[in-house]
Amino acid sequence: MRILVVHNRYVERGGEDVAFAQEVDLLRAHGHAVATLVLDNADLQASGLGARARLFAQAIWSAPVYAALRRHIRTFGPEVVHVHNWLPLVSPSAFYAAWASGVPVVHTLHNYRLVCPAATLYRAGRVCEDCIGRGTWRGVAHACFSTRRTGYRGSRAGSLVVAAVLEAHRRLGTWRRVEAYIAVSRFVRQRVLADGLGLDPSRVHVKGNFVDASGPVREGPGDYALYVGRLAPEKGVRTLVRAWASADGPGRHGLELKIVGSGPLEPELAGLAQAAGAPVTFLGRRPREEIAGLLAQARLAVVPSEWHEPLSIAAVEALAAGVPLLVTPLGGFSELVIDGDTGLHCLPGNPEHLAHRARQLADDLAMNERMGRAARQLYLQHFTPEQNYAQLLDIYRAAQAVRRSAVRSSWVVRAPQRVV
Repeated sequence: MRILVVHNRYVERGGEDVAFAQEVDLLRAHGHAVATLVLDNADLQASGLGARARLFAQAIWSAPVYAALRRHIRTFGPEVVHVHNWLPLVSPSAFYAAWASGVPVVHTLHNYRLVCPAATLYRAGRVCEDCIGRGTWRGVAHACFSTRRTGYRGSRAGSLVVAAVLEAHRRLGTWRRVEAYIAVSRFVRQRVLADGLGLDPSRVHVKGNFVDASGPVREGPGDYALYVGRLAPEKGVRTLVRAWASADGPGRHGLELKIVGSGPLEPELAGLAQAAGAPVTFLGRRPREEIAGLLAQARLAVVPSEWHEPLSIAAVEALAAGVPLLVTPLGGFSELVIDGDTGLHCLPGNPEHLAHRARQLADDLAMNERMGRAARQLYLQHFTPEQNYAQLLDIYRAAQAVRRSAVRSSWVVRAPQRVV
């Protein structure tokens, strides 16, 4: 099978960029011919009213991308076009270019973009589902759209652009025409189908992200707690450090917390940990190979997100290393961690409860090792590259079947007119 993969990179590399690159490599490793069309938000130049107006128009429909993709399809001859992120430079024109060329489209739902201008179902420090089933214009009033990765200057303006794109293509029926969607978790699928977009549920498939199976696996109980991720409010890392700095936190019982990542909260968190004398070490960004080694020595991995995180790659990496997880029961985490099986749940935004659950997971070594084995088994059952590859090919074939069915249906409708 020949596959053309389309992606709009973020300014700050995130999980979607990682998943895009991993899937391209996976397909090529299995002998598929894979071409890519990639645009980068780092190239955005939107200073001035005229530039912003052009960006607004391009986000709704990019004529250059439409033309470029048609050329790619003519020269490469793909059997499937797989679109990851399309905002703002690619635009939904990529879908129309594929359809005009007779090629089925697969679109990965890495987040909640189709139903939420922020793509996160999170604002003002809390989970927010105000737009689901009601339209995305509410996001403009709330100025929901994040400027963190996209290059937009001003969240209200960005919210207006995104809401306009989403509502325009809702009315055009763009989202209903996509032959196959990939939701990275059952939770994402549920929320998108609940919105009233009119999507055919049979076209919305669930396939999580994967991580390499060749990394080290933990042996023994491990020595510290580990957090891997961006240091931002929605990630719950402020709650995490407060738990370690509390009077009866895990740090007071000798358990070190290592934090891998960077972000806007880093100075605040470092100051909080230092003032409390808490054993928290900030390691900054680290390559994935080093993170794998850190996980293999960890007693527990903490992912205390306070938003409906679709599917955390950091959590899947912990499963692969056989490390039990401490997570909030939000978003895709409820599918990764059954409380008491592959880890424990803690209340979002509650440092006292997080501290209590972390102590439980750290102190009961027999429970910890049992959960670590269960975590590794869950990874082997659902998140290996080979399983992901098989799922991906099945979805591509499903998209092709939908396209063939649509072509046959349209022929049946038109045939009598030609005969007459």
